[in-house]
Amino acid sequence: MSVYLDHAATTPPNPASLRAFLKTSRRTWANPASIHAPGREAAKALEAARAEVAGALGAQPEEIILTSGGTEANNLALKAAAAAYGRRMKHIVTTSLEHPSVLETLKSLRDKGYEISQVQAGSDGALRAQAVLDACREDTFLVSVCAVCAETGAAQPLDA
Repeated sequence: MSVYLDHAATTPPNPASLRAFLKTSRRTWANPASIHAPGREAAKALEAARAEVAGALGAQPEEIILTSGGTEANNLALKAAAAAYGRRMKHIVTTSLEHPSVLETLKSLRDKGYEISQVQAGSDGALRAQAVLDACREDTFLVSVCAVCAETGAAQPLDA
């Protein structure tokens, strides 16, 4: 019997989620950007899903951006924040625990003139809130902290 302990990174799909995915994929499998009838049907299903997520989060459907996974989402979030604030603020705080998709995107932003400060975790794998706050400056526009380290399973004190 094997034991899988990397659920912080990837978890097998919930059976109900998998059933919903299979049902939707069989019915609306076409490219939602296509103008043919199957594409239009897929676009309707996609917009219905976006509206459902928005409702659960108390957001507007146009505020919901769906991505193919965490790497794409991290890349998009970091670059969008830089685009929004980068003209007047140039500093980002991150941690030694971040996922490679975050660290690689931050390297790219560093190459474009952003300054990155990296806070180290303690020997227990947890960040000290004060260390994160101490790394912030007047021109800090973003602090990137993963909630749970995929490598160690250490949960970070996000409330602090």
